[in-house]
Amino acid sequence: MNGIRIKGRALTDNKIHYRIDYQFRALVSPISELIKDMYWILEDAIFESQENDSEFYSYVIQTFPNDSDRIILCEKGFLYNFSKFLIPDNTDIYGFTKRVNLWEALDRWGNIKQEFILSEVDVYFSCIDAAYWEVYSRYDNILKKIEDKFPYVEKVKRG
Repeated sequence: MNGIRIKGRALTDNKIHYRIDYQFRALVSPISELIKDMYWILEDAIFESQENDSEFYSYVIQTFPNDSDRIILCEKGFLYNFSKFLIPDNTDIYGFTKRVNLWEALDRWGNIKQEFILSEVDVYFSCIDAAYWEVYSRYDNILKKIEDKFPYVEKVKRG
């Protein structure tokens, strides 16, 4: 799967360490029309508290473990509506054009299966230690729209 890495600002002059200096919403905004009808699995996502938690949870279809927020499957529209509240850290977000069953995505230890990612995921966001986001997609136009908005982008591949 083709992808891009979007770095934040360098923390040192030697440009070894980076820190995200943009909101996740900035990644989602250029592609909002392309992803608005996708379902989402969020793994280890942390959100700032919202004024209306009931609206947040109205999008939740399934969770793992039960009644936990470690891995959640969400309805269409979730990502765009709540992307501004996402705190970038070690987070993985998987988008699907068709609704999936969370239990089919997980291995017996509760991790997302790699073969599931490669066969089912349409767009995938992965935040690496709050230093940068990697975005993978089956659709090059999604990557291009994001790439055009950020100055520090490099090509990456997965699988």
